[in-house]
Amino acid sequence: MKNIAYLILSIFLFGCQNKPEEKISKKPEIKQSEINYQRTENDVDNEICWEGQIMNKIPIFIHYSLQENLVTGEIIYLNTSTKTPIKLIGTIEDDKSFRLLEFDKNGNITGIITGKPNGGRFNGKWFSPISRKEFSLNLNKSEKHIKSESKTVNPKDIFGDYRYSYGEFTYNGKFNVKKIDNNLIAFEILSVGNGEAPPIAQVERDTIKLESNNSFTYKLPESNDCEL
Repeated sequence: MKNIAYLILSIFLFGCQNKPEEKISKKPEIKQSEINYQRTENDVDNEICWEGQIMNKIPIFIHYSLQENLVTGEIIYLNTSTKTPIKLIGTIEDDKSFRLLEFDKNGNITGIITGKPNGGRFNGKWFSPISRKEFSLNLNKSEKHIKSESKTVNPKDIFGDYRYSYGEFTYNGKFNVKKIDNNLIAFEILSVGNGEAPPIAQVERDTIKLESNNSFTYKLPESNDCEL
């Protein structure tokens, strides 16, 4: 199975679909990571860093970069003996609020962050489907820094099968994309819920042109404002 990347967002980010109630699996162990990397001029332009707490007692560090309404970065839990960055992928909503998903190395969603940056503060919620509870999230802009990994995509690596899960026995889906000729691709998506409406979101096999930045925007047939 391919590593989860930007394309996995396409499975569950339908513009017109209600967002499901997510579950997460056991939080992955965090390993040592340096968070005092000196910024370069390019890093300052591209990286945004925050430091604060969940429920006023769990210290965390978050950094990310923006590409239009796509957010990619990492979260680090600072109260552990080892500090491994955990992948964050999310979107900026129409009201400028953020919705960030934690992914473990297997592509499982391990946490959901929602909130809106306002100047030097980022206040919001961190949701734990293990306990089915939300906790407060309070962050301040940080001068500490982690240099994000390169997001350069090899076009040959994006084709294949992708899968996601919001937890065992709950929401899951799959996304298949194949190259046809030059920049023309074929894809199909199936997302299955847990019985709540809508229980299934599906895009049957269709073709579309892959843009120069290895992305595409697809308007859902027979809909007014739904796209992925």
